[in-house]
Amino acid sequence: MAQGTRIPNWLSHHLPALGLVLLGALTLCLPAIWNGFPLVYSDTGAYLATAFEGKVPMARPTGYGLFIRYASLGGHIWLPLFAQGLLMAGLLLRTVRVALPQVDVRKAYPLALGAAVGLTGTAWYASQLMPDIFTGLVALTFFLLLFDDGARWWGRLGYAFLAYWFCFAHYSHTAILLLLVALGFGYWLLQAARRRRRPFLIGRLVWALLPGLLAMLSFYYVNSTNGFGWRMTRSAHVFTMARLSETGLLAQYLQETCADQHWALCPYADSLPTSAADFIWREDSPFKKTGFWEGSRPQYDSLLADFFGRSNYVKAYAKVAVQSGLAQLVELSVGEGITPYNESSSPYKFFERAMPAQIPAYVASKQFNQEFSFTWEKWLLYATMVLSSLLLVVGLLGYGRRLSREVTAFALVAILSYALNAFLTGALANVYARLQARIAWLLPLACCFVLVELWRSRRRSPKP
Repeated sequence: MAQGTRIPNWLSHHLPALGLVLLGALTLCLPAIWNGFPLVYSDTGAYLATAFEGKVPMARPTGYGLFIRYASLGGHIWLPLFAQGLLMAGLLLRTVRVALPQVDVRKAYPLALGAAVGLTGTAWYASQLMPDIFTGLVALTFFLLLFDDGARWWGRLGYAFLAYWFCFAHYSHTAILLLLVALGFGYWLLQAARRRRRPFLIGRLVWALLPGLLAMLSFYYVNSTNGFGWRMTRSAHVFTMARLSETGLLAQYLQETCADQHWALCPYADSLPTSAADFIWREDSPFKKTGFWEGSRPQYDSLLADFFGRSNYVKAYAKVAVQSGLAQLVELSVGEGITPYNESSSPYKFFERAMPAQIPAYVASKQFNQEFSFTWEKWLLYATMVLSSLLLVVGLLGYGRRLSREVTAFALVAILSYALNAFLTGALANVYARLQARIAWLLPLACCFVLVELWRSRRRSPKP
């Protein structure tokens, strides 16, 4: 009899949590279910080609493509979508338990889910075959590695494994994690120098450091084993040049140096594209006339080395980078890039070439046939971010002593991750609303934790 009652007892203990995770995953997948097909983006075709054709993309890492391959179980295109929904819902549940251990998770989790997903449009990114949903999950795994005191070694190994895949999915994710670790080391050393209580065990930072380092090594390894040399990315020279073209610094540099250097771009000094996207993708772009992706490398590398060897241009670029980072902080818009991708698009061409059975469902989807309006979602996101930011400032500065170590730590991790994402993408890529909206949900989530903790502290305080 005892043996017969173990299974029901085990199920009764874990079923509520499983139900909450499934509810969260379903909520995150609702836009795709409504659309009738996983949402796609212009880069989706490259990731699918990596997953099912084994191609190493020129301008993207291979990690997300491999995630699609393994999660799809042989080509079921919906499964990667459900998998990333389950990952976010599961990590969010664990984060709620660690940040608010004294609160009934059945009450706290719906609040957290509503703040993170319902108020920010995050489900539109979770419903997309893109690695954008993983950006915020880097912050969650970093927080859990440092502050989940209930996790044993295999739990930390699981967090580290997930952090590795999130970082391997995109270059910016690796940079965010490594910078968070660097800031964590700096804070730990500062507290040690002041002889104050350490905020976390130093060994846990090592757990967080390893996924970032392994992801970076993976970028080099993939390029090396595929005959592209020992380099992290094959396209850094192109994106950096495009960024310089967008800022106007490239035109200024060419006008100053072309008389002596005779760069391949010199004939186009007066007609350079004013946006990075046009520099790379426009049909008549100088980039396509100066060697394209691989052929342009020797010239571009030499030009960039000379450019960044001049202190005046380094200072000018640093100034523009800071300005772009500040602009990216407030550049928010739900749904940017979620537009129809028809027969000439990369996603359609992939399905036509490799998965023709998916074409009818893809063509029948709402995204294929119409532009979506995100008017009220954009206003809701702006209002949520403004209110969350104000409440976080008031909560942390005015009532910080009432907050637990975990809630304070999560709020700081969320704020730092949001800021790092803005300055990394703004400085190295371009100011683009999608890049910031993908991680915006961290701030309302942190605000939710702060408000719940302050409400609890008020209820605990003795009445006069």
